[in-house]
Amino acid sequence: MRDQIVITLFRLLQEELLYPSEGSKSTAGHRFEDKAADAVFERLRSLDLGFQVYPPRHTLTSLPTISGTSYQFDVVVQQDSLYHIIECKKRGAAEIDQLQTFSAKLLDYVLGAKVESLDVSIRGIFLTTAGKVRGTIRQYALAFGITIVAADLPPVEYMLSAVREDTLLWRSLMSLNGKLSGSLSDILAKGEQRHANKLLREWRICHQRWEQEGYK
Repeated sequence: MRDQIVITLFRLLQEELLYPSEGSKSTAGHRFEDKAADAVFERLRSLDLGFQVYPPRHTLTSLPTISGTSYQFDVVVQQDSLYHIIECKKRGAAEIDQLQTFSAKLLDYVLGAKVESLDVSIRGIFLTTAGKVRGTIRQYALAFGITIVAADLPPVEYMLSAVREDTLLWRSLMSLNGKLSGSLSDILAKGEQRHANKLLREWRICHQRWEQEGYK
């Protein structure tokens, strides 16, 4: 299900980039987040894949947090005990503080579930219209099991959906996709260093080959 969600978000992002922003940056940002949350909700619900898509701007009260605070998210998708939590941001440039705030909220839920001995997995997806996302931001996201969906570097799931099967590039993307499949809950449970810098380098190499082979 993760792959289908990420692919859908990337396609929605491509459509959103066709529309110029109007008004102040703050107003445009809030308008995008509201519009994006509505669009994501409607598109994911229309897929009818058997998972629950909560209404936009959902406050997740059904899971505990270690702080006792419940947070509102743009879109929450639940598949049994797996929660995909989606954050939408419109900025000229993505800033790491946005991602750190998002990851802190996710971590609050992960630790709350751990304390309550709940078998729950939390996965974050960060959708941004920033024209370029710095490597340090992507590396941070990879370390926390957060998928960044942005125009400058297509998600591995999207690239994988476009390539011919059983080719060298397809096998490389399949291998990388497997390495990226762990949620934040899985990463903390394993207690191992994820080597996010190596994952990012592998992602960029796959993207370079993807473009060289004529995909877009």
